[in-house]
Amino acid sequence: PSIYDSHVLLKRYPCLERDITLELDPPARDVMRANVRFITKTGETISSLRSLLSETHFYTFPVVEDPVHMQLVGIIVRPEIHAALKRAEALSWVTNESSIVFDNQRRHNFVIDDDEGAEARLNFGPHMDYYCPIVFASTPASQVYKMFASMGIRHLLVLQEGSLAGIISKKDLLAFIDVAEGVPKRFFL
Repeated sequence: PSIYDSHVLLKRYPCLERDITLELDPPARDVMRANVRFITKTGETISSLRSLLSETHFYTFPVVEDPVHMQLVGIIVRPEIHAALKRAEALSWVTNESSIVFDNQRRHNFVIDDDEGAEARLNFGPHMDYYCPIVFASTPASQVYKMFASMGIRHLLVLQEGSLAGIISKKDLLAFIDVAEGVPKRFFL
C-alpha cells in the first residue's frame, strides 16, 4: 500500500474496499442508528429548521409523513435546507413562525396560498429528493456494504414494516466492522 492508503487507514476515512467479505453478517437493524433526527412533511417552521441545523451536524435528514407512523416521504440534505431558508428569507412576509411543508404534488410552487384568509405556507418540496436509497431492517450487512461500495452513497435509510426505523452512514458501517474485527476504539470515527 502507498503512503496515501496508509493515511486513509490511520485516519479511518470512510472508504470502502470493493472485495471485502464480512465474517459476521447481521441484519441492518443491528448496524443502524435508531435515534434518527427527521423532519415532518407538515408542521415545521423556519425556526424549527434553524434549530435542527444548529443542534446537529448531520448531512441528511429524512422527511416523514408524521412522527407516529414514520412513513418516508423523501430526504433533504443540509445545503438544500440552507438554500431554501435563504430563498424564504428574501420574501418580506416570512417570519420565524412561517409554516413550511414538503409537498411533492406541487414541486414547482415555493409559496402555497390556496386557502382564503389562511397564511401562505412555504413549500420546501422542490429542495427535497424523493428517491432515497433504502434497505429493510432484515437486509444483511454484507448487502448494505455492497450498496455503499457500488453506489457511492453516504447514507441508507432503514425501513421496517413500511416505516422509517433508522439510518446507516458509511461511518456507522465502518465502526460496526471495526468492533467486529476488534479495532481499538481510538480509531473510531
